[in-house]
Amino acid sequence: MHGHKKHFVSVDTLLQANTEAQQASEKTLQYQQNTYIMENTHGNGLGAANQVILQGNATVQNCRRKAVHPLFLPSPSMFPATVRAEHLTAFHNACRKGHATVVVMGDSIFATASDMVAHTENATFAWIETLQQQLPHVKFSFINAAAGGRSWHDMNANTTPPPPWINPPEGKNWKEAVQYYQPDLLLLHSGGNDVGNFNPVDVRELVAFFRNHLNPPSIILGLTHQPSQASTINNYGSQTYQNDLDGIIKWLRTYAQHEGLGYLDFHRWHSMRRDGFDPCELTLTRITPETDTNLPAFGTYVSDTPHNSWRFPTCQNENGISADCCTDFAISFELERKTAFLSIDLGPRSSSTFHAPYSNRFHVFFNDESGHISYTWSDGTHIDEERKQVTNIPVPEAPFLFNIMLKGSRLVFSIWKSLSHTDWQPEHLNALGTGYQYVYDAGIIRFGGPFTPQLAWAGYNRLKIFNLCIANACVVSDNAVRNMPDRTDNDLYAQTYAAGGSGHYHMNAYGVRDILTPIFRAQNWSY
Repeated sequence: MHGHKKHFVSVDTLLQANTEAQQASEKTLQYQQNTYIMENTHGNGLGAANQVILQGNATVQNCRRKAVHPLFLPSPSMFPATVRAEHLTAFHNACRKGHATVVVMGDSIFATASDMVAHTENATFAWIETLQQQLPHVKFSFINAAAGGRSWHDMNANTTPPPPWINPPEGKNWKEAVQYYQPDLLLLHSGGNDVGNFNPVDVRELVAFFRNHLNPPSIILGLTHQPSQASTINNYGSQTYQNDLDGIIKWLRTYAQHEGLGYLDFHRWHSMRRDGFDPCELTLTRITPETDTNLPAFGTYVSDTPHNSWRFPTCQNENGISADCCTDFAISFELERKTAFLSIDLGPRSSSTFHAPYSNRFHVFFNDESGHISYTWSDGTHIDEERKQVTNIPVPEAPFLFNIMLKGSRLVFSIWKSLSHTDWQPEHLNALGTGYQYVYDAGIIRFGGPFTPQLAWAGYNRLKIFNLCIANACVVSDNAVRNMPDRTDNDLYAQTYAAGGSGHYHMNAYGVRDILTPIFRAQNWSY
């Protein structure tokens, strides 16, 4: 039996097909099995094919956020509400009195002049309508304090002037002017202008500014969507920009979850409707060791020479995701000798986008004077060892056996210690960490975007890896829940006389209706 011949399609060929489909008013291009589309590693790549949805069984090399989608995939389905009654205490208190002040503060996505044709096509119109529908006996006052080109730093800075259309009192900066109107419900939204200058300290300080007032509002965060992949300005269409924005959104999402804030996940819904995958529902799959990497095999020392760190290898899982470019992982391993500490990255170590003053890492210590294991971690806004916690787990004897699972916002760090009522040993179940004691199992705040995780420890030691499973939440692959996308960039962003839009980041009226409005509608605003 002869194998089927592989058919390779270049980006230029696909872009030509995209143009022809547009001229024929077609919305889909179909490719058969054994077709390989060669994605560019730089520039817009397949994102420039903004008129069509790719369908069939073809394979995309170097896949980013544009993929070929099998015909059997279901339609996108809205995820559970991320704003609930427990996030809206102050707002509900005001509603019970019959009147509530609602304010949006942020960038141009909700500003009053973001390439829209009428204020009805700003998603905040649908927001207030939804509040009126869910709380019909409440009168709402709405103030739109969003302004184009602004960032989290601008919102937090004491020198940023407020938008003049909110009639700010003289001498007040932006956040002071917003607080002057005593909002009961406050939406803070930014992200698109933060790539290149995001400092999470600004987020924490801004939230604290409003929370520390005598009558603080209910605060919800807005997680912005990706721009058009076909954009030719501000580097929007590049893989670098898109990964960096993913990194910011991940920090904001996990921060909101950790701090008990409601949030509006426009980013997630946009990824499902346009890109055809859910970045928040992943499955981790095992990589295959390779002899010419720093993971030649499972269950043996990665090197006979003792060392003090180990970076995830270039080995891939069955979906072509490489361990040195992942976002989530589960790893089990052994250190031959006792060490004073062990550290693991929670997100990218360095980026031109993230300007956090401290590292985003998790540290476990085995030298506390109590004789027990201790740990600490930082979200990037404070010193790593500032908040060390001592556990009730005694430091075990060497060799040290670890299992670390970082998936979504949950981190589990566990270690093997002999059991007190039995002499059972995990043996081959070391690969899963069965029977290990949990040093830490809770939500964590971390940056997103693909990165190369690294283990580091005190002194020189030999390392043995038992298992490593990974996923990448920033690309379309079977490691994420997939659906058939039903909107193209052109549908969402195309600039037209009738529907507005910028062709770059600001959505036209159809994009607002299909991406932004459904998120407002899906929340539980009532009590």
